[in-house]
Amino acid sequence: MVKKQSISDLIQEEAQKLTSTEDESAIEVKAEKVVEEDEDTSQTPESTSTRRTNPTKADLEVIIKELKETLEQSQKKEKTFQKKIADLQATLSEQQKSAERMTKELNETKKTALQLAEANSKLIEEQ
Repeated sequence: MVKKQSISDLIQEEAQKLTSTEDESAIEVKAEKVVEEDEDTSQTPESTSTRRTNPTKADLEVIIKELKETLEQSQKKEKTFQKKIADLQATLSEQQKSAERMTKELNETKKTALQLAEANSKLIEEQ
């Protein structure tokens, strides 16, 4: 007696066969729900599962097109981020220079204040 298998069981078996071979490379594809209209019951389960596990040339071309678009978007984002990094580095450099200048001015102001305090002390002593 032959056991009837559902299409999903056959697909899972075929997928396991394909992923179990270590020598072959795999292409990852985003899973999409398949909606079937008036399934022809005269088809053999093997032809149905083969058709679904082996993407057609048109499917592969669509996938390649999507991957290229994704790559372009990623490259644009990368350029944007590189520009932002360069801008932030320039801003940081300016702020560091400004902080160094302010520190120098503060030290000079302290020195001047100390000299004025000493001069003021001498004037008070002289009176």
